Amino acid sequence: MKKSTLAFVFCAALIINGCTKGKDGISGPAGPAGNANVSALNFTPTWISHTTSPIFWYTNLSVPALTLANINSAAVQVYFSTTRDVWFAVPFTEVASTNYYMNFLTAPGDVEITWTYNGGLGSDPNTYYSTAVQAKVVVIPLSATKPNVNLNNYSEVKAAYHLND
Repeated sequence: MKKSTLAFVFCAALIINGCTKGKDGISGPAGPAGNANVSALNFTPTWISHTTSPIFWYTNLSVPALTLANINSAAVQVYFSTTRDVWFAVPFTEVASTNYYMNFLTAPGDVEITWTYNGGLGSDPNTYYSTAVQAKVVVIPLSATKPNVNLNNYSEVKAAYHLND
């Protein structure tokens, strides 16, 4: 019985010593930078025309990070790019000789981006910009939100949440 008690005390001491505090006696070393469960997904969407009223182009993107549990509390931000160097926040208005409007809707597991021309169907975004338009969806759980981060500026969001492109 003494051997098993001694073994138990030895193991307990090992466990306790294995959980030592940092050099200041209070905290342990800082962990690696992370994104606190923030997800960022990239897409090259296929645009579909919705030719009955209302008339617009749309694409549906699968976003598993957007769940029933967080649909009403997570921050969802959508960006688009024609170069992958500069990302524009959606909603977005393209003011030219005609006006186009890009917006988005969310549902669990899905983000729908819409592209509307104020005079009818107009051109899909790929035709309008003469290149494949890229989309990025960022989902930030309520527990991970940070103050003073401009969600309309992807560079700022990327830096604040340590996102990889």
